[in-house]
Amino acid sequence: MIALPALAQALENALQTPEEKRVYEASDGRTSREVGQDAGMSHVTVLRHWKRWAGAGLVEQVAAGRYARLVSLGDVGIETE
Repeated sequence: MIALPALAQALENALQTPEEKRVYEASDGRTSREVGQDAGMSHVTVLRHWKRWAGAGLVEQVAAGRYARLVSLGDVGIETE
């Protein structure tokens, strides 16, 4: 696992908008539709974020088509709004 300061920096760089932060926080293993509903965006947008973040090692696939964040943003000192 990435050390927390490095993970926090990677998250800061990857999550540029409040919407991205909402999607990341809501990513807890539920479906893209469920996360999209909570985050206020389409499931297609959620899937696009997950694919990018998975490539960067910021989320992990927990089941087919389901991803979970590595840490809560608050745990690494990132405000969500």
